[in-house]
Order: sequence, then structure tokens, then C-alpha cells
Amino acid sequence: RIQTQYRGYVEQTEYLQMVVSARFIQDGFRIWRVQRHCKIIQRSFRSFIFRRHTEISAVRVQRRWRNKKIRQNFLLLRQQVVTLQSFVRAQVVRSMMPREVKKASVRVLKANRQARLDPSQTLGARMAWALAEIDRQPSMGKITRAVMTLEIATRLCKKSCFDLSRADAMKILIKTAQSCNRSLPHIELIQYILKTFVNVAR
Repeated sequence: RIQTQYRGYVEQTEYLQMVVSARFIQDGFRIWRVQRHCKIIQRSFRSFIFRRHTEISAVRVQRRWRNKKIRQNFLLLRQQVVTLQSFVRAQVVRSMMPREVKKASVRVLKANRQARLDPSQTLGARMAWALAEIDRQPSMGKITRAVMTLEIATRLCKKSCFDLSRADAMKILIKTAQSCNRSLPHIELIQYILKTFVNVAR
């Protein structure tokens, strides 16, 4: 009887130890399985976040690139429209011009083309020629052309006024005006000299 009770106690103890071991193994397996699932979920969530950030960044880059291209196209189109408008307005203004103004504009364009082709026809070169002619005191026709050139240069360019005053050409012009008489060529010359003085005085 004692042996039976002892054997029952030993078997019960072994059974309880087996139950505790089985529970410990089950708990460990469950923890491992939960940890594994958590890692899978974390990995999936991280990959989802990374893909989302990548897509958002790509969308932002694409939007900025499209905005830049659209702005460039808009600026180019606006520049073309402004050029076309200026051309149309110029044509309208030219069509409304009187004949004299049209002829004058044609002469100005022609003079600009000639000045580009021939440097001696520029305003500075013609100013230098006029000053040299006045210093030499040539014939009446040449000095009249020189004074006409000085009047045009001083009317169109401030630098020509400074050059004229530095070259002491004003004294020569005054002497030339004093030596004139009442004939028509001399009166015309005096008119150009006075216009030159007015241009310099401005």
C-alpha cells in the first residue's frame, strides 16, 4: 500500500513536471510565433512606408519638372506674343504715318545701315570730321556742311556736346558767325550755328 501511494506520488510529480515543461515549450513557441509575425508585420509596414515616401517624392519631382516646363513654355510663348504685338503695332503706326514721316524713317534706316557698313559714317566719326574742317576754316560750302553735322550731332548725343566744348570749337563758331554777311548762305550758316549753341546749352 505504501509502495502504491509512493508510486502514485512519483507519477503525479512526473506528470506535473511534464505539464509544466509542455506549458513552457508552448509559451516559448507562441512567443516565437508572435515575434515572427511582428517582424513580418514590421517589415511589411516599413516597406509600405518606404514605397509611399518614394512615390510621393517621385510625384513631387514630376510635378516640379512639369511646372518648370510649363513656365518655360509660357515665358517663351509670351515673348513670342510680345514680339508679334510689337511688330503689328509698328506696322499699324507705319501705315498711319504721313508720307514725309515714312520717307524720313526710310532715310534713317538707310543711314543706320550705311553707318554699320562704313564706320566713317557713324556720329562720332562725322563729329570728328566736322571739328577738323572747322579748324581748317575751308570754303563756305564745306564749313556749312561741317556746322550742319555739328548741329545734328549735338542734337542727338550729349557726348558730342562735351566734345564740342572741349575742342574749343565754340570760339571758332562765334568767329565764323561774326565774319558772315547778310547773304542767304551766310544766314543759313548762322541759323545752324545758333541751333548748335542751343543744343549745347541744353
